[in-house]
Amino acid sequence: MGGMLDLLRFVFSGRSAHDIIIRVIGLVVIAIIVVLWTGQNRSPSSFAPDNAALLPTRGALTDAGTLPMGATVSGTLLEGQRQAWLFEGERGQRVNLRVRGEVDSTLELIPPGQSDSIAIDFNSGGGYDAFICNQPLYESGSYRAVVSSYLGTPDRAVGAYELSLEAETAVETRPIAYGETVEGQLTTCDGDYYALAVEAGDTLRVTLTADDGANLYIRLLTRRAAAEVLAFSRQEDGQDVLEFTVEANGDVIIQVNRPPNEPEASYRLSVGRG
Repeated sequence: MGGMLDLLRFVFSGRSAHDIIIRVIGLVVIAIIVVLWTGQNRSPSSFAPDNAALLPTRGALTDAGTLPMGATVSGTLLEGQRQAWLFEGERGQRVNLRVRGEVDSTLELIPPGQSDSIAIDFNSGGGYDAFICNQPLYESGSYRAVVSSYLGTPDRAVGAYELSLEAETAVETRPIAYGETVEGQLTTCDGDYYALAVEAGDTLRVTLTADDGANLYIRLLTRRAAAEVLAFSRQEDGQDVLEFTVEANGDVIIQVNRPPNEPEASYRLSVGRG
């Protein structure tokens, strides 16, 4: 309050009306400059309501047709489009959905009677191709597989693409123990999973020997399909080797998988202590 009184004294202490007008104009100019400067330096959250339209937004859905199980359909994306392909799914079923083309694609899966997706992918199919792998369906009905280029936003590359749908089998987690060697055939898109009981302080060493020319790898997870990856394998004398020191008692998951678009392959997996 004292600052405001001092400011008023300054304005009205001019020797003439002309001086007072000049001081008022000067204060107004200073106030405008301060407002503009602070506005440019605010955090983005301060402008959320005004800038919301500038963020990537999803366009409206365009019906593209039906997608039979086991089939591949073709489409052409126009700028800003999200093309929805309809297919029938059963509760408990698992499916693979894959986009192929030169479009930097996004793939969404929308369940029956809803508008929000339960799965979304950008490039798991390799390169710019979207791929939803081994996705479980939680209810029966008509699902929509939605293809767009980067969520259908404008100013993105568009063009022709292919979308395929196939049924997938559930991947079971199999137990494995120290000193054990197993042989497997990698056929699913989600890989093979092995559960190992470990204790704190264990030094784990896993080796993977694959068919000649096969491109496989190992990941160590905290639990089945976990987001947290503890370690990746490395190449060593023609094998993939994973080493890891365990910090707590429990189970870890060893996943054997292959990069997108790599063929099926046989392998031998051995688990030991380093």
